[in-house]
Amino acid sequence: MSKKTNTETKEKTEKKEINFEFSPYVALQVRDFDNAVEFYKNIFGMDLIKKYQKEAHFKKGKFNFFVEKQKPGRVILEFKVADFDEAKTLLESEGCVIVTLYNKKSALFLDPYGVTFHIFQELE
Repeated sequence: MSKKTNTETKEKTEKKEINFEFSPYVALQVRDFDNAVEFYKNIFGMDLIKKYQKEAHFKKGKFNFFVEKQKPGRVILEFKVADFDEAKTLLESEGCVIVTLYNKKSALFLDPYGVTFHIFQELE
């Protein structure tokens, strides 16, 4: 059995700092899609940008809000990162799992506490 040195222990506990920047996008998943679209449009006065079969895109100022016809109760936050691969490695090392991989720089994660969030790196 080998004894770990202080340097080895310190290297394991130090984590590279990654800037998780809130993006101006949030998704809310609802059961009653059509009524929810009308509610957010008429009650909150959000501008309906585009309505699809199972998703509606609203905008209010700089804020983008998506209503999705899904199993209700999830709010999905979104973070922009400079390096997707570094962020993915960090998140997975902390117990997060990928729920959906959209492309090589965009994925939906589930954290160990039951919260779903999307991270992405802008593609060049």
